[in-house]
Amino acid sequence: MNSSILSAENLSFKYGEETVLENLNFQFIDPSFCVLTGPNGAGKTTLIRIITGIEKNYSGALEVFGVPANKFVNKGELAYLPQRLNQTSLSLPTTVNDILNSNLFKTDDIEWVENIINKLNIKELNNKLISQLSVGQRQRVWLARSLIAKPKLIILDEPVSGVDNINQAEFYEILENLFNLNISIILVSHELEAVAKSANLVWCLNRKLIIHKSIDQFTHSNDFEETYGKNHVHLDHKH
Repeated sequence: MNSSILSAENLSFKYGEETVLENLNFQFIDPSFCVLTGPNGAGKTTLIRIITGIEKNYSGALEVFGVPANKFVNKGELAYLPQRLNQTSLSLPTTVNDILNSNLFKTDDIEWVENIINKLNIKELNNKLISQLSVGQRQRVWLARSLIAKPKLIILDEPVSGVDNINQAEFYEILENLFNLNISIILVSHELEAVAKSANLVWCLNRKLIIHKSIDQFTHSNDFEETYGKNHVHLDHKH
């Protein structure tokens, strides 16, 4: 049975006198694969920080897993990969094993953990320092860590920034596989073509939120032209 993971009513946010988010209304139903897109400075990261509980000074109403956001206690249902997580611990003698072990207390399902490690192809990296890994490898390690607790929703803020094309394609394939495991996803990204066959929802944010039911619908809308300009190519994807 589908259920609401996130629900917002007139959700707004200001930095001083500047309105960043204005009267956002949405229902995010499980399972969904949502691409959150929009121009730079449109409030995407701010919205994510509100959903994850990092930013609390908003107005309006927001519920997370049916609980008011200011009362929600995350017990692993929600996982978040910030945009610059790749730089974390690079100067410390931290191994991949250290990073994964730091989240093992959240589950007793060792089979699930081993399955995630194998799916993300990081088993051979176990004893390596995080500083020795490529950007793409580090991102897969942090994703594995976040998945240990079997989250129902994972939020990723431009996770392939700085990752080469081959590893980008591999990472997006991983996300598609996770969605097939009924893990809902919110992906902050401009790389619409890469996830066109997987995503079933687009949130176009530029202070206000416009929701499209598919990337195809979005790329054939005025919102796409206003976001990315007139000189664009419509994207093909599987229905």
